[in-house]
Amino acid sequence: MSDNDIVRKSKNGTIPAGLLTDDDKIRLLKTNLIVKSEGQYMLNFACFTNEQFKKFKENFDKDNAKLDEILTKLISDIHKSFKAFVPKRLESQINQWVSGYVNNIIGFVAEELINCGVLEKPDEEEPLTNGVFSIVGEYVSV
Repeated sequence: MSDNDIVRKSKNGTIPAGLLTDDDKIRLLKTNLIVKSEGQYMLNFACFTNEQFKKFKENFDKDNAKLDEILTKLISDIHKSFKAFVPKRLESQINQWVSGYVNNIIGFVAEELINCGVLEKPDEEEPLTNGVFSIVGEYVSV
C-alpha cells in the first residue's frame, strides 16, 4: 500500500481504478485492509489528515484524577487481599498475581462495553484491523 501511495491517492476511502493489481486486491482483501463495495475497492481503516488526528487524539489526552484515584485504591485493595492469604515465602510473587487479576478485569469491562453496544466485537473470521489507521500529511509525533 505504501509503495503505490494508495492511501494518499484514495478519495474518501475509495481506491482509484487501476491502482491495485489483481494480486494486490487478493492480498489486501484477505488481510481485511480493503473491502469491495458496489464494485469499488475501499480502504477498510480510518484515514486522518494531520489536523483530524490531532483533534481525535485530544479525546484521549484527558487527565482524570478521580478515575486514577479509584483505580489506585482498587489495585491497592486487591494487593492487600492477596497479602492476607499468600504464604510469606511467596510474597515476592504477589505483584505478578495482582497484575494478572487486574488484567482479567479489563476483559470483563470490554465484554460489558460490547454488550452495551459501545465496542464492536471483532469478527472471528476476518483478520482484526480495528486498530489500523493512517495519517495523511506531515509526520505526527504522538
